[in-house]
Amino acid sequence: MVEKTNVPAPIVGPGFDGPSLLAENSILAKWDSDAGWHDRDGTPMPSTVIALGVRRAVRRWQDHQIVDEILDLPLPDCDELNSAIDKSEWETGLTNEPVPPYSVWHAAYLLDPITGTLFSYLNNTVAARSRLGGSNRACDGCRP
Repeated sequence: MVEKTNVPAPIVGPGFDGPSLLAENSILAKWDSDAGWHDRDGTPMPSTVIALGVRRAVRRWQDHQIVDEILDLPLPDCDELNSAIDKSEWETGLTNEPVPPYSVWHAAYLLDPITGTLFSYLNNTVAARSRLGGSNRACDGCRP
């Protein structure tokens, strides 16, 4: 016999318009080619999730910390923001080249339909932009 339970869905502002790109009370979701979809501790995500929405923001990083996050639309031009910061202040990336401090970040909000757990997937890569950036359909071609 299957036991049915009602799991309360997390409450996230209309259109996921909270004060941060990371949804309140959510678990940060990650993806990599070795481990697939998992949380920040490496625990695998559920095989089925529901895409609740997407969002974009401009973030500035300094010393591995977010020091500015702009969520208001229209988003500012990152090139203009970065040009106001001396390149000597830019951090060094994986290729030992300076990395612009401001970049557009993309978020997808995913719900585990069994437990009601809310996941936030955030990234500023080309892959995230192509999958999430121009679409309101968060998971076209993207399945945990």
